[in-house]
Amino acid sequence: MWPWHIGLYKQTNEKNKLICGGALISNRWVLTAAHCFYEIQRSPTRIWHQKDISPATKYSVVAGDHNIHQNDLSEQTRFASEILIHPNYRHAPYYENDIALIQLNQSVTFSPYVRTVCLPEKSERPLTKQGRLISVPGWGRSQHSLFSPILKYSVFKIQSDNKCDQSTTYFFNSSVTFCSGDGKGLTDTCKGDSGGSLVRKVLRKGVYRWVSVGLVSWGEGCAVKDKYGYNTRIEAFIDWIQQKIFPGCANPGNIPHGRFSGSDFSTGSHVVYRCSSGYKMKGKSSRTCKSSGKWTRAPACKRDRCRSLIQRLAQARRPKGTRLILRRGSYSQVMYKCRPGFTFHNGRKSVIRRCSRGRLSAREPRCRASCSKPPAILGGTKIGNVFHHGKTVRFQCFRQWTLVGAHVIRCKDGKWDFTTRCSPPCANPQTPLGGYRIDNDFTHGKTVRFRCLGKRRMYGTSNITCNDGKWYNDPPKCMWGLCPDPGVPTDGFRFDLDFRHNKTIRFQCMEGKKLIGRSVITCRYGQWNHEIPRCLSPTQKPRDYAACGVSPYNQRGRIVGGNRAGRGTWPWQVGIYEDGSSTGNLALRCGGALIAKRWVLTAASSFYDERRPLIPNRFIIKVGDDDRYTKEPEEHELPAEEIFIYPNYKDFPFYENDIALIKLPDGLKLGPFVRPVCLPKQNEDLLQPGKVGIVAGWGTTQVLKIGQGPSSSKKTSRALMHTALTIQSDSLCNQKTKFHFNSSVTFCAGDGKGGNDTCQGDSGGSFVREVLRDSEHRWVSVGLISWGEGCGLRDKYSYFTKVAPFVNWIRKTIQENP
Repeated sequence: MWPWHIGLYKQTNEKNKLICGGALISNRWVLTAAHCFYEIQRSPTRIWHQKDISPATKYSVVAGDHNIHQNDLSEQTRFASEILIHPNYRHAPYYENDIALIQLNQSVTFSPYVRTVCLPEKSERPLTKQGRLISVPGWGRSQHSLFSPILKYSVFKIQSDNKCDQSTTYFFNSSVTFCSGDGKGLTDTCKGDSGGSLVRKVLRKGVYRWVSVGLVSWGEGCAVKDKYGYNTRIEAFIDWIQQKIFPGCANPGNIPHGRFSGSDFSTGSHVVYRCSSGYKMKGKSSRTCKSSGKWTRAPACKRDRCRSLIQRLAQARRPKGTRLILRRGSYSQVMYKCRPGFTFHNGRKSVIRRCSRGRLSAREPRCRASCSKPPAILGGTKIGNVFHHGKTVRFQCFRQWTLVGAHVIRCKDGKWDFTTRCSPPCANPQTPLGGYRIDNDFTHGKTVRFRCLGKRRMYGTSNITCNDGKWYNDPPKCMWGLCPDPGVPTDGFRFDLDFRHNKTIRFQCMEGKKLIGRSVITCRYGQWNHEIPRCLSPTQKPRDYAACGVSPYNQRGRIVGGNRAGRGTWPWQVGIYEDGSSTGNLALRCGGALIAKRWVLTAASSFYDERRPLIPNRFIIKVGDDDRYTKEPEEHELPAEEIFIYPNYKDFPFYENDIALIKLPDGLKLGPFVRPVCLPKQNEDLLQPGKVGIVAGWGTTQVLKIGQGPSSSKKTSRALMHTALTIQSDSLCNQKTKFHFNSSVTFCAGDGKGGNDTCQGDSGGSFVREVLRDSEHRWVSVGLISWGEGCGLRDKYSYFTKVAPFVNWIRKTIQENP
């Protein structure tokens, strides 16, 4: 544990006697106490101490020892070749400067059991500050024997100089001595421990190392109460130790073309060199005597090549606008400055090139011409008033104006690298009659797209682009095409075949049949101005397509999840599409249900986005559709005129009050494939657990894990699909989700078996139930598809917004927005 600790022996009467301890500080030197080499002399009248005059070889050192009564394999024995006692050592009663060095006759071999201890720096007196703990090993006298056979150690606390002085009747010099112990008389150093090192762990270069801060010197008895052990400070003798171990260097001598000054060649001393005239020094001008007895590397005096180089440079031609300034009598550097109207690239007023070994630092700098002030730009401002080479000016356009060119221009040797201007916006383009505009950004470079309503055909380009305040093309026109063939009524006749705009068709029934509707209808803007007439017997009543909740679907028949619904099964079902691409393609956004001729009921979550404003005419509503890829009779496409999101709607992760209304333009015609669904009555309870409802939509048909998106082939369904779902209890709905569930406005449905579910693209569609009203079976929208965790997963359910709590808001919104 203490590999630097050694035992110091003296040969007496052909026997080695342990007299002290010590510490290895190098492979040939041991640090110990000076009094170890003094003997007590007695006479009838007095007792005194006298230095031992025996030769140094009488003393031996044992390193790597642990048990002094056994020969350990780790032991190494060396003899003293020289003993150096500090010249100012004073023996009892002073014990002042009690320190000595032993030079070994042969170097020790370092091993895990034989190593050196570190020495403190001269400035590390705080290592022996009061209260610090120190450790000291030794074989000194113990309680039951003269010497301990096993190497032991003790830990002592350092005491203050004042206490050390008060606790002894002997001389105490705090500059070279300190004391340690606890004063309780329990532990102490004793005879045989003298010269041993008192050590502390100190952090040096990121590693903790043991440092010798003191040497065991003297005390009054051993382990006596109120007494302490006195120790020699190491840091006070560092210079003496190094001087003795490292004696100094030889005369360093002069160098070619240079001489040195200085006469002190001791360790740590310096000599300084100077070169002869015409020569320049390479390397450090001073040399230091190292502890190894060798000088640091000598400098060299080289011929000065900078003088002729700088003289040639002064006569050479320089770049335009550049001045060269020489300092008289100095050829170590040159200064460059720019003439008026020119600057350096980095904006500095001067540049210095230094000459070393006949070479100048860096390249020759060049002064660059400044730029003229850039002109003001129409529709914007410039920022920056410094136009030197390398400087920049930044431009910013006014609102609605567009910057064309670089936002930042840079001056390059008298010229700006780019041009910049602000382009004005275009005027608001005229919206074509019978059409609508999708985009509202009229700034330079932006494109505005147009669409035509109903069956109107577009003449011209659907996209126009703003170019420097003018539209690149004129807005298109929406013109009506042919009306669809109205067909021939059963038991009737049709007399005309021209289906163009403003042309009329006449109808007549067979004898005994009654014409229901107009006998003459006119083609107006691609649609007939009245419903196609029918021929009925006098006892037949005409159908009322405005009646809500009428469907040919028979709920008594069995339904399985994911079946195709069939055209006209759910005539209130609408598809809501978003026109958000430059190609004009429509993307299915969600579903909804027609509740009146101009009103669609859907989910608020399909439109709510805090990051961008809600633009109604970006959304197209398809009514009377079944196969999304086929244009079918009585299928209509209408833009959203207005969208009303419920005021207290809460978005993710709540999806609470998830309901919205869409107002359609006037002109939608009801028929067998287009008719409204019924709304629940205010206090009508249609959500009893265990009851079954129907949902329909064109959404994803793929089973999806939570967070998974559908594949491109199954992103949406081509045909309208429907499925039946069972209403669940509020407690089960709350238990089966980790998200917020408010039973007053939300319910869930499904069977939890997986596979039968709503999914992406179905949101906003109605959950309908068949109810007996006025002796007729009618379908009522009791819920709106809102959210779920994954699609078709086992033990998961779909969550719906209850419609009944919002009926008053629905009726009020429709009434206030006729």
